[in-house]
Amino acid sequence: MDQTPLRLLESVIRGSVDGILAFDRECRYTVWNPAMERITGLPAVDVLGRCAFDVLPYLVDSGEDAYYHAALRGETAAAPERLFSLPESGEVGLFEAHYAPLADETGQVVGGLATLRDVTERRRDETDRTDLLREQVARREAERVGAALRHSEERYRAFVAQSAEGIWLAELDEPLDTSL
Repeated sequence: MDQTPLRLLESVIRGSVDGILAFDRECRYTVWNPAMERITGLPAVDVLGRCAFDVLPYLVDSGEDAYYHAALRGETAAAPERLFSLPESGEVGLFEAHYAPLADETGQVVGGLATLRDVTERRRDETDRTDLLREQVARREAERVGAALRHSEERYRAFVAQSAEGIWLAELDEPLDTSL
């Protein structure tokens, strides 16, 4: 199947599990893939051609708008992971975003591109693996301490058994009267 580069690019954008969006110099959305629709609950028809900050006002409140402006200055930027509430389900997810400039044939920045990745499951798996590793380390440490205690007790018993002196153990129910 011979595809033109543009058709191939459109297929990649539509098929991506990551949200992909593009915007022009006025921060109006020009691309909004199906993953962005799923992530935000906003269909492309309601978003395309509109200013990002009108569609998603929290972008300004959260400081995310700085990444849009960085891309328009020709810079790439990675936003720190942050929580995002999924409107369609009310679920909260952890997302990372990457921003890059879009340039024309002359190298002039004409807009920006962003990818949004849901890292919720990956972070949950990492947390689970970390918890499991901590449990394994704690269990090994407990086993090491238990072995050391057993070894110490064995040495004590051997010492008592081989001692020529009389050794006894006394437990006092009441404290000693040291005033005598």
